[in-house]
Amino acid sequence: MSRFSALIAVIFGVAGAVQASSVTFLPDGVGSETIFGVSSFTASGADMGTVGTMTVSVNGGSPVTWVASTTGPCTALAACGMATGSIGNGTWTLSQNLDTGSVADPANPDTNAVHPWILTTTSTTTAITSVVLTGGLLNGGAGVIFDRNTNVETGGVASGGQTGTPNSAGGVTYSIIGFVGGSPFDGTADGRTLAVNVTYGLKVGQFDVLACVGSNFPGSTPCGDEWGQLTFSFTGTTAFVWDGTTGSNISWTFFQDTDLVAAPEPLTLGLAGIGLLALAAYRRRRSA
Repeated sequence: MSRFSALIAVIFGVAGAVQASSVTFLPDGVGSETIFGVSSFTASGADMGTVGTMTVSVNGGSPVTWVASTTGPCTALAACGMATGSIGNGTWTLSQNLDTGSVADPANPDTNAVHPWILTTTSTTTAITSVVLTGGLLNGGAGVIFDRNTNVETGGVASGGQTGTPNSAGGVTYSIIGFVGGSPFDGTADGRTLAVNVTYGLKVGQFDVLACVGSNFPGSTPCGDEWGQLTFSFTGTTAFVWDGTTGSNISWTFFQDTDLVAAPEPLTLGLAGIGLLALAAYRRRRSA
């Protein structure tokens, strides 16, 4: 997922100066999902709205489907995706523009990502406390998965941009700029500080068990860098709610790499099914 973008890197360097909040990673969630393989390690906001059914849930509310957008807050609308819903006396919107995995330095992707996700709210009465992104995978089907730059199987060792799950390239673990006031990503600090807790759930494995790629993934399968769900929740004394004085709204700006999983071709699915049946029959014979 690591690609150079010098111009955006300059912007990132300016906006990165506003970071004042912190991230804590909680123990990984339970559950798992199985895929036939990663179909693309390049995913924009729009791409995530055309593969599978990714959803966003805010404050435990009903999931809202992520869609490709041509009217949203993104500057490059052809690559824009978003979800939006009601909260209190206003609305929340989560959007993402361009490739989620673009970084300025492939060896340090978590501190050099360049295309943010932007969460905004216009509510002055109800704070955002939690957000859940679910990739919408059905086992063996299409959807979105979240690609970390951490191998949790070996104690959270940073991969340094290594691939991990075959065909996934290097990931970007949830990282933040934090609050930005006024227009998203314009480098103007909002002044508020919040801690955010992050949980990855639904670990992703593959039907055809392939070895993990890179020395920081020694023989572990699944590799622990692809997940089907991402949850983050805000803590602290100052809530994520618009105070009515910081421009049109405020924005929580973060980075997270995503990959795409396409539904397998019917022939591939059939062959895989035959293989699984043959394996089951072999095991039954051995047991007998």
